[in-house]
Amino acid sequence: MPIDPQEWNAVQSLLERLLDLPPGQRRERLARSSAEPAIKQQVASLLDALEQSPDYLETSAVVGEAAPERTGSLAAGTHIGPWRVLGLIGRGGMGEVYRAERDDGSYTLDVAIKLVSPDAVAHIERFHNERQILASLDHPGIARLLDGGVHGDGRPYMVMELVVGEDLAAYCHAHQLLLDARLHLFRQICETVRYAHSRMVVHRDLKPRNILVTPQGQVKLLDFGVARMLDGDSARTQTLLTPEYASPEQLEGGPLNLATDVYALGLLLYELLVGVSVWGRQGSQIPTLVRRILEGEVPVPSRAAAQLPESPPVPPRLIRGDLDAIVLKALRREPGLRYETVGLLLDELQRHQQGQPVQARGADRGYLLRRFLRRHRVVASAAALVVLAGLAGLAGILWQAHLTRIERDIARSEAARVTAVRDYLSLMLRNSAKAESDGVALTSRELLRRSAEDIETGFEGDVEARLEVIKVLAHLSASTGDSVGSAELLETYLKQGHAVLSPGSIAEAQFNLAQQKYRFGELTAARQLLDAAQSTWNTAPQRFRKVLTQSLGLQADLLQDAGETEAAIEVMRRALAETREEFGAVGQSTINSYTRLGTLLVQQAHAAEAQALLAQAWTALGEAGRQDSREGHSLLAAMGLAALANGDPAKAEALQREHVDRSRRVYGDSMWLAGGLANLGHTLLREGRPAQARPVLEEAQSMARSSAGENNPVELLARIHLAEAIAQLGEVEEAQSRITDLRTLIEQRFGRRQRLYVLARLAEVRIRQARGDAAATRRLFVEVQHELLEQSAPAPLYRQALLQLDAETRAAVSEPDS
Repeated sequence: MPIDPQEWNAVQSLLERLLDLPPGQRRERLARSSAEPAIKQQVASLLDALEQSPDYLETSAVVGEAAPERTGSLAAGTHIGPWRVLGLIGRGGMGEVYRAERDDGSYTLDVAIKLVSPDAVAHIERFHNERQILASLDHPGIARLLDGGVHGDGRPYMVMELVVGEDLAAYCHAHQLLLDARLHLFRQICETVRYAHSRMVVHRDLKPRNILVTPQGQVKLLDFGVARMLDGDSARTQTLLTPEYASPEQLEGGPLNLATDVYALGLLLYELLVGVSVWGRQGSQIPTLVRRILEGEVPVPSRAAAQLPESPPVPPRLIRGDLDAIVLKALRREPGLRYETVGLLLDELQRHQQGQPVQARGADRGYLLRRFLRRHRVVASAAALVVLAGLAGLAGILWQAHLTRIERDIARSEAARVTAVRDYLSLMLRNSAKAESDGVALTSRELLRRSAEDIETGFEGDVEARLEVIKVLAHLSASTGDSVGSAELLETYLKQGHAVLSPGSIAEAQFNLAQQKYRFGELTAARQLLDAAQSTWNTAPQRFRKVLTQSLGLQADLLQDAGETEAAIEVMRRALAETREEFGAVGQSTINSYTRLGTLLVQQAHAAEAQALLAQAWTALGEAGRQDSREGHSLLAAMGLAALANGDPAKAEALQREHVDRSRRVYGDSMWLAGGLANLGHTLLREGRPAQARPVLEEAQSMARSSAGENNPVELLARIHLAEAIAQLGEVEEAQSRITDLRTLIEQRFGRRQRLYVLARLAEVRIRQARGDAAATRRLFVEVQHELLEQSAPAPLYRQALLQLDAETRAAVSEPDS
């Protein structure tokens, strides 16, 4: 029966006295105790758990601490069925776990063997139950059951997939994971638990030590030994548990159900965010710990993080609000007040990451509006700047209006224009916020495109006000990654405004349109528009110094795509110096200069210099609290490319996944996200994981096409990598057809000096390699090498790829080095 929490003082006092005794005397002393039966029963159950689970009071292992020497009951070389024992991995409440290998000659495989301990024979049904449960579970997040039987000494055993990795806490610490990466791991854990729940299996002992993370970032849940099939009263049992990670109902002997795992997930999420467990304290006695869980209040995560003596893994400001509410709801003492299912918890996290209101914080309209403005912060911030700039300009205009009647009339006209723009943007935000509070969620792109459709009817007869709104909407569309929408608006702006706009306004629009044309792969048009804008600005270089400096980035991009990478680097070195002077060390244009220069250095095989340069910018951006800005996202992508070029694919993948997660949350489907997906797919490919790379690259291709039209550079890049992935998966003829068509298309569209053409030719050789014809591959390589070196002058990064392919194809045909 559940015990009254007020009686825990008696439990604590009795248990502490018993723990001071040798294990063999505790039961006898408990039996002679004069305590109430309910208290004695609770103490007995706690003693059971302690005696049956050696790691009952364990704290998380210190990262980097040397593991003690361990010996087991089986010596290395012992055979269990067809398996040969290699050594002891660890011990648990049910027995020992050994590393073993297949030793019957049929195939080679390293495994983990779980062998029940002699003093746990009384719980043999739990062991059999674990085997039954694991056999029914087939999920990438759960260690697979491969075999089972009974050893010669009568002890049953299970043969399981050997998971190589670090426990959850150690992995996060070692890799210094940021918020998005931690949430990515947590979502994997939730998806795995949700799968188990769909099979009516509750884990009941989720904790960091039971969750491993592989070097590829895949979580694996271990030890379903404390789980039971949910079949009526069998769910109401005491289990082997770890108090620090136990739910209140587990400690009180109450019924266990899906909410029990939801509580454990809340504990895990708290620890991922704050870096310490909710209830654990160094040296806490069991009764003190249990009382704290049953009677204490869960510390608010953001406050707990702010009070830590050292920096928490996640800044408190990023936890405050939504994540606080999600964690506290999952950790409600009453099971009925938690999330009813793991799926609902996952939905809440998704809403938070997409900037949508979370249910744990209620439906207050003020909160809903704040969430809308955060989710559309690019739109809202720009709209606010328009209003503020308009008001500031209006003040100056009204002052000048005192001078003459003519200036007063001009001021009134300008004031009316600013007011019209301000009112239009305010109405746009209010209507969308109202739609969201009514349950109709609009993406930023939908909001802006709807607004663009209303411009013609909303500003009849007022050309200047209409042009001002078109310009603002074009800027906002570009900020959300809608290149097509932005380009259409800019073309309308230039067409309708050629007779009334100032040369400076026209040049600004030409430069912005040039950036969109570059994203489409229309390099000639982009170069012509940039030249026209820079010609206008160079008539008054001091007046237009800032925009001239900002335009150097696009100039460098165009030089790079023309095969003049060294010239592009010189332009970007100049741009970085000028943007630092003009905009400061962490200005948007400065960070963009770092990103472009780092990317160019990677192309020139200066990956180490690029990594150092980008890391310097990332640190500065972090000190300014702006790593989550758009330029911060681009910087992450560049850091991933530099890590890959510097021979660190694991780090590259972690950075690129973080970039993808951030872009998906902030921009949704966009060119920003498409580019990140293409880079991630390429990294997975270089790691030899084509099955994982293929869906990522397919999403990148589709998204890039819908965002910037067919055959834009990002889409073509994704298609090149996708062809390689398909070849590695065995569909070589299909891959060959695709890469041939791609190479022809790129040559016609960009010429042979553009880097996409170089990448396509290199991919052709790799795809031919996949066919297994070494002689034909070598002939193709020689042809490609001659063409690229003599005609295209590829960047050093690609020359390195040529050297690697030279060695591979030469070795395949046993041709001596030249």
